[in-house]
Amino acid sequence: MSKQSKVIKFFKRECSANIMVKRILHVIDTTGPGGAETVFVSLADHVRRQGYDSVALVRGDGWVKDELELRGVTIVILDDRVMGKIKYLREFIKIIRSYEIDIIQSHLLGANLYSALAGLITRTPVVASFHGMVDIGEKERGLKIKFALMNLAVSRYVFVSDSLNTEFLQKYPVHKKKGRVIYNGIDTSLYQLPKSLKIKQDLNISDSSVLVGSLGNIRRAKAYERVLQVAHLLRLKGRGDIQFVIVGHQKKDLMDELNSLSKKLDVGGSVHFLGFSDDTPDYLCNLDIFLLSSSSEGFSIATIEAMSAGLPVIATECGGPEEIIASVEEGVLVENGNVEALAAAVVELADDQEKAASIGRSARVAAHKRFDLQSMVLGYTEEYSRF
Repeated sequence: MSKQSKVIKFFKRECSANIMVKRILHVIDTTGPGGAETVFVSLADHVRRQGYDSVALVRGDGWVKDELELRGVTIVILDDRVMGKIKYLREFIKIIRSYEIDIIQSHLLGANLYSALAGLITRTPVVASFHGMVDIGEKERGLKIKFALMNLAVSRYVFVSDSLNTEFLQKYPVHKKKGRVIYNGIDTSLYQLPKSLKIKQDLNISDSSVLVGSLGNIRRAKAYERVLQVAHLLRLKGRGDIQFVIVGHQKKDLMDELNSLSKKLDVGGSVHFLGFSDDTPDYLCNLDIFLLSSSSEGFSIATIEAMSAGLPVIATECGGPEEIIASVEEGVLVENGNVEALAAAVVELADDQEKAASIGRSARVAAHKRFDLQSMVLGYTEEYSRF
């Protein structure tokens, strides 16, 4: 008997005590850390506390698989890049039938499309989540056909913000009546850590300096070149007391560009790329200000993480942040692409500690009230209960 067959047999035995429990197959085709991946892991884990069973279908080793294992979620590995498209779909269908799946919950375009096809063949309801406009590449082909298939099979599209829902409807042939917005959520209790000076000490930065931090994988949409440009403007103003750190998984080609720009702008001494961190709360408690420089965000988990940590947030008006930061008391929104305005906002909060602290306190309350993980899970399980 194969290892997978043994897992299926064990899974069925464990579930047999309550045949009314709905079994959800969670599907994603990425393996590394990121916002969508964080939601994927959290959802697969926490819906079990609402009376559902979870099976996670992932592409292979990586951060996603590791996090699922830590939480004890049943994992099945299938890689369409290795198996080929047709064989992958056949195996996908076998998994649905073997595990007696009741609902498929997928994330991002590739997984949403495969899930729609498999769901159509097996007559399994599909809830398909989109997390940002970057879910669909600029060179993606056959979108009319792909969306036609998804519209036929998907029972519910989930968008992580109203702005993303609106933009998708304007740009792609999405079935309008099948869409719903469910905001992403986090476990806000994890972000109640005392202030730390560790990063400042490790980088040999004065304790009295203002540390401005960004969080997110090094991708085009994060527009980290703007952080370098802000640092350059502040250096010209003699504000060496304001330092910047960026945490996120790095891709060589884009990092080469950013390093080159850093040298050109002469900001290597004030902007520090720290690489990936698997402990976001620990990172955030080292910061004085949080800066989101993105050109596009479907939502921005990093923003609600920073708010939950009690940080004053400066964010560009790039989609999701406008729905997260509801008032000037909760954060500072800046015109997308306006580097001068970003720099001015940083200086204002750096120089007005009372205002920064007040915004941080209001932000924490807002994050706990509107973006707690439980609210997100309840939104999804409300959809599952329809089937």
